[in-house]
Amino acid sequence: MKTTDVYLASALLALGFRLELVDRKDPRHMQFEFSDKNRTPLQESHLFTDGGKICLSENFISDVEAMWANRELTVNAFDFAEAIKRMKSVIHSGN
Repeated sequence: MKTTDVYLASALLALGFRLELVDRKDPRHMQFEFSDKNRTPLQESHLFTDGGKICLSENFISDVEAMWANRELTVNAFDFAEAIKRMKSVIHSGN
């Protein structure tokens, strides 16, 4: 999955996904690419909605993206803050 949304990218990092690629062709709209190859049961156990635990399909990363878009995704606040710091580092490193 690719996104230019730094906060969605941070949420994916907070859930334990690995950042596969950063496309820097347009520095004002960097694209971050993630894969769901690194999915773990621990990540799935951390996903809840207001109604309780959710069921996920085989395409876990798309489910996470949909929950983000629908304002239903919940992640650990500390992990999210740390992920934002990591994303800022990636953006400003230029590598």
